[in-house]
Amino acid sequence: MLFCPAALIDNRIKWETVDSKTVKAIFENEGCKISALLYFNDKGELINFVSHDRFFTPLDGSPSRKAQWSTPVKNYKEINGLMLPGYGEAVWNFPEGDYCYAKFTDIKEVKYNCQSFE
Repeated sequence: MLFCPAALIDNRIKWETVDSKTVKAIFENEGCKISALLYFNDKGELINFVSHDRFFTPLDGSPSRKAQWSTPVKNYKEINGLMLPGYGEAVWNFPEGDYCYAKFTDIKEVKYNCQSFE
């Protein structure tokens, strides 16, 4: 969603304003409903996407658990003619501390509508 904002133009997504820099997106499909908070900075750039509807599955075989998941982004720049984040993270936000399992740095190119993998 961060690199394909047009995906948010979907009739199944309902929007609620939380405050001047935060909106809540509620997606419903075939009786399943999930939501996320989208946070923006003063420039109107999306700076974080936070969901409480995801399940973390540990690699050690212990049971899955519901946990907050976030994707903080920053360093917006023009990529392929679009203003996109140049840095991002994928983070599980556990009560005992955050676990960042992916970082996206120095993004140089984004391809859309690809017919095959390169």
